[in-house]
Amino acid sequence: MTDSKQDSSFGRHKRLLTKSDYQHVFDNAPFKASSQSFLLLAKPSLGDTSRLGLVIAKKHIKTAVGRNRVKRQARELFRCQKEGALPLDMILLARSGAGSLDTKFIRIAITKMIEKVQTQASRNVSEHRKANASVAD
Repeated sequence: MTDSKQDSSFGRHKRLLTKSDYQHVFDNAPFKASSQSFLLLAKPSLGDTSRLGLVIAKKHIKTAVGRNRVKRQARELFRCQKEGALPLDMILLARSGAGSLDTKFIRIAITKMIEKVQTQASRNVSEHRKANASVAD
């Protein structure tokens, strides 16, 4: 694959892998978005790329088919994020009832939440820059 094409894989560098990676986000996540079936927590990434962690509990989505469907949709939407978005570490948590949703509604809910945390993060960065600029003056 050439460098000019967007990398559409979901390799290790795009995933939260360890307990400490997850704990980094769970501890005081400044950006949150929720729907009736999902919760998305986000925190600025420690690296230069966004990473995704998935917490899809058997308690909330009973069948493996349902859990895998939610994970597949979440990974696909994460891969399709806009180029140049702020690097965030994100965790998607499924709530009860998420397994009964149609694929279309899963995609809509997750897309809206990703856009919301990206907006929150970019607003936070711009406010931080304005505050630093006014202090420097």
